Amino acid sequence: NSVPVKMSRCACAAASLLLLPLLLIILALALPPSPCDTTLQIGKLSDGAGTRPGALSAHTVKGQSRRQQTSSAATAIWIQEPDDASPKKQQMGDTLAESTCKPPDRLRLVVGIITAPSHFDRRVWIRQKLRVSEAACRGVRVLFILGSRNHMTRSQQLAVRQEHQAHGDMLFVLARDYLPHAVAEKSLAWWLYADARLSADWFVKTDDDSLASLPRLEA
Repeated sequence: NSVPVKMSRCACAAASLLLLPLLLIILALALPPSPCDTTLQIGKLSDGAGTRPGALSAHTVKGQSRRQQTSSAATAIWIQEPDDASPKKQQMGDTLAESTCKPPDRLRLVVGIITAPSHFDRRVWIRQKLRVSEAACRGVRVLFILGSRNHMTRSQQLAVRQEHQAHGDMLFVLARDYLPHAVAEKSLAWWLYADARLSADWFVKTDDDSLASLPRLEA
């Protein structure tokens, strides 16, 4: 009699192992969206004068799976791609209030700086040291690279949006912005984006914990 009992126990254990993944999937689908997990989707931004392709938003789109929707933020935030290469008035840290030069028609150098949403002070310091308005006059563009999939809080979303509106140098690429592979994913996504969307003689990747020498790179 002991043999059938052992077999039935084994059958129950096997059935439990098969049902466990299904229960986990059901539980994941039933969970409410987290307010701290923002998934920025590539979409189009309508500004009243038309539709601008390539903008980033946290809106869920048709065709997403429910699992993807649960990771989207409760509120949406629109963040446009960087503006054109013309110099902008710097309001949050650049040493030049406004540049009056005429930049060259073609960019010589585009520097992508891998950063994180919370590294605001580093970006302010880099803008000051690199004197990005003067660099723009020489055909050099500086962009700060962030991942479109991130864990920004609502206050961080607002701060990043205001920073981008002031400088126009924040670029979200299709990558995760949290450990363990944030830097590697953002770096790869930056190279892919630069190759596909930007026109310049040279491209550079660096990080916000170091300071590149623009004159040496230009040389």
